[in-house]
Amino acid sequence: MTDAQFELFSAAVLIAVEKERGLTFFAHSGKSGDRGIDVLLHNGWGGNVLVQAKRYAHNVGGPALMHFKGSLEVHQAVYGYFVTTAGFTKEAQRVINRPDSRIRGVDGHKLDVYLQYHAQEIAQIYEELLRRTAR
Repeated sequence: MTDAQFELFSAAVLIAVEKERGLTFFAHSGKSGDRGIDVLLHNGWGGNVLVQAKRYAHNVGGPALMHFKGSLEVHQAVYGYFVTTAGFTKEAQRVINRPDSRIRGVDGHKLDVYLQYHAQEIAQIYEELLRRTAR
């Protein structure tokens, strides 16, 4: 899976498992210089929801989340998801778990759980996103 495919896969996972938020795909922007976002979603009220997706072998640290927090401000997002195949350091977990945080963390373990319970729906949404973004 390429980085771009993982970014779209991450969006598909979120759309499938966060149904109550009414998430819909808006744009894929993942590339160098993407200003901290890979995918832009809209929630059920039309608000911007950002997705940053990283296929890492090492845990994501606090500085990466602080950078993402800045991206939420720049893009006037109501909240954002930081998705990683690895985990989050204790510092990163503190950033995510702050009462005023607008960052939701999805680590490799959560991805596994989501796939166990939503595999078919995730696959359908992923295929649709691949079709919509084909160049």
